[in-house]
Amino acid sequence: MTIHEHSSVYVNAHRRFIEMGAIFMDDEAVFMFLEGLPKTVEWKLFKRLTMQTLSLQVVTSSPSTSALTLYPLLPKPSTFDQVAKLFTNEANSMIGSAKLAGPGSEYVNAAISQTPSGNKTVVTNPAMGIRIHKYNAKGEKCTNKVCADLPRAGNHDVEHCYYPGGGMEGQGPSWSRGRSPKTKEVSAASAKMWTASLSNIVNIVAIAQLQSPPLHSSSPPLHRLS
Repeated sequence: MTIHEHSSVYVNAHRRFIEMGAIFMDDEAVFMFLEGLPKTVEWKLFKRLTMQTLSLQVVTSSPSTSALTLYPLLPKPSTFDQVAKLFTNEANSMIGSAKLAGPGSEYVNAAISQTPSGNKTVVTNPAMGIRIHKYNAKGEKCTNKVCADLPRAGNHDVEHCYYPGGGMEGQGPSWSRGRSPKTKEVSAASAKMWTASLSNIVNIVAIAQLQSPPLHSSSPPLHRLS
């Protein structure tokens, strides 16, 4: 259910209860509406601020008896209608901010962290901890299944991935063309196995040299039996 559908469901239900003459207190409608919001940080904050605003309105809108006699109160929209309007404004604001904060937007800096590094400012995605640059505009790992689990998957996004299925497939450096990550893994594994085998051979030769007798023996000659 989208945020606008959430609002429509509660607004229509509230209206129908009133039309049927059912006893449905305004406070109950507001409570159910706020409790049904998504459990994200933004909407939790919205719920808390809304409840504080409503509490202040109750305190400040309690006029004295003389004021009621001289200046009768004008009809006001229900508390539920006020909350529904606040909700709609907040939802529209979130949608507008999401559109403005796209890749390459000047507003994207509001959602990222900047850390000075020497003479340069390193911009990273605080949620992922990945540096943002021209090959990774969002600071996210590459989602291409071919290289998703490789160590270098964090230095580019799927739009700038050279491997099959990426946005720049086949456009990488000459050494990377026609090679898949699996080929590189096999090559690295082969090199590791060769290094281990060579090390074992060296150890075996060293042990054999230690255990073999010297070529020129210094033991005394054998005496003939008389």
